[in-house]
Amino acid sequence: TKCIAIKYIGGIIMISKEKKTELIEKYGRQPGDTGSPEVQIAILTATKYDNSVGKLRLMGYEKALKQHGIAVNPKLIRYMEDSEDYSMENGYRLMSELLDENESFTGVFAISDSLAVGACRALHDRGFRIPEDVSVAGFDGMDIATYYTPSLTTIKQPIEKIAKEATRMLFQVIRKKAKHTHIYFDGELIVRESTSKLKTITK
Repeated sequence: TKCIAIKYIGGIIMISKEKKTELIEKYGRQPGDTGSPEVQIAILTATKYDNSVGKLRLMGYEKALKQHGIAVNPKLIRYMEDSEDYSMENGYRLMSELLDENESFTGVFAISDSLAVGACRALHDRGFRIPEDVSVAGFDGMDIATYYTPSLTTIKQPIEKIAKEATRMLFQVIRKKAKHTHIYFDGELIVRESTSKLKTITK
C-alpha cells in the first residue's frame, strides 16, 4: 500500500493512498478528442528532491497508472521548483506551464487541495470547463474544497485521529517508551463537482 506519511517524533503516522489513485484514473477528458478518449492524468507535485509527503503521493500516482496499464508520461509530471509551498499560486503556475506546452491530458491530480484550486483557476482562465473538459482532484479535505466552484473532489485526511495518535506517541517519547511505529489510516474519498467519468466524445 502506498501511503501518505506525516513524520512525527518517535514514529511515522500514515494515511492510505490507494483510494485516490484508483479514483483519479477514471476521470477527465480533453476538448477536441473523438471516440474513446485515452486516459492521460497529469500531476502537480512537490520538488524532485522531496523525500516526504510529495514523494509518496507521486509514487502512488505512478503505481496506480501502471496497475491500470496507463503509461507514465514524464511531461505530465509537474514539479515545484525550489519551494515546498503547496499554495494556490504554485498550483496556478504549474498548471499554466503545462498548458503552455500543449500536452494532452484528461485529468489533473494535485497533491494538495490548495494546488488543485490554483490549477482550476488556471484552467478557467484558459477557457477550459471543469469537469466537462478536464477533471481535477486534490488531497487533504480542506474547507476550501467544499466552497470553491466547482467543489473539489478530494481525499479527506482523518485529522482528529491523526492528532490523537500523534499526541499519544509524543507522550510515549516523553516517557521514553516510544518505538519506531507505522500506523495506517484510511482517508475518506469525497467525490464532488470537479470530476466526471470518462465519456465517449463525438464531434
